[in-house]
Amino acid sequence: MAHPQAAARIKPGSYFAQDARADHGTRLITLRQDMIQIERALNGMKMRVHVPAQIYTGVTLTDCDGPDGKTYEIKLSHRDPELSVLLETAPERQEAENLRLEWAAFFSRPVLDSDLSVLNVSAQKKPAFLPRRRCMTMVAKRRPRRAMSRKPGNRENLSIVRRDEREIICYE
Repeated sequence: MAHPQAAARIKPGSYFAQDARADHGTRLITLRQDMIQIERALNGMKMRVHVPAQIYTGVTLTDCDGPDGKTYEIKLSHRDPELSVLLETAPERQEAENLRLEWAAFFSRPVLDSDLSVLNVSAQKKPAFLPRRRCMTMVAKRRPRRAMSRKPGNRENLSIVRRDEREIICYE
């Protein structure tokens, strides 16, 4: 793990990042130690997603070949690639390694080798914190508000069909 003073150099804040699917090709990312907020517009629909930092699998380092030569990207990786966040880029490997350790200490997430190891780690174990799922069974069993004041019907009498009788329904 990184030295505690190294994590003090990283400050939470907001920045714009490239997003191919967003309307204007950018999204606003706000970093905090406990949460990452992602804002973007998709087909005119504005959306804001708050993701707890504990949900992310870890901090990864990948090398990329670009027009300026080889660069190294430090990412906060998530099981869903849309939620992965590019934290920084560095031109040198040693500098990128140091930055990766600082970011891992800042978010209290593990240091992972590459994006491939993220897939293996997420398949093996679940993160310590998972958001609470809503229980839909209670909502499905509940009767509508108007029907709550009336007694439930007797289903046994509804199934009886008598010969030569008509059902009279009056809506007035």
